[in-house]
Amino acid sequence: MSSIGTIYLKDPQAVLDYKIDLADWLQSGETITNVTATATAGLTVDSTSSDATGAIAWVSGGTDGANYELTISWQTSQGRTDEQTLLLLCRNK
Repeated sequence: MSSIGTIYLKDPQAVLDYKIDLADWLQSGETITNVTATATAGLTVDSTSSDATGAIAWVSGGTDGANYELTISWQTSQGRTDEQTLLLLCRNK
């Protein structure tokens, strides 16, 4: 799945969650066991988590007019690993 995913607009003052929906990717009975996230300099990954259908990263920061990449990686109970990179366009709203 490793690819540039959705493009999001993010206000520099916003603290938001970004979720990779894995409902169609997970096998029957498979769960997400670990989530990590990295962001280009200027963004802060505040925390990561998962729910029954996805990998989630909470992100803050950024500078108006700058573009950032947020890469969310996950592991599953069946030993599968993957990641997806999101593009965040930081703009004052």
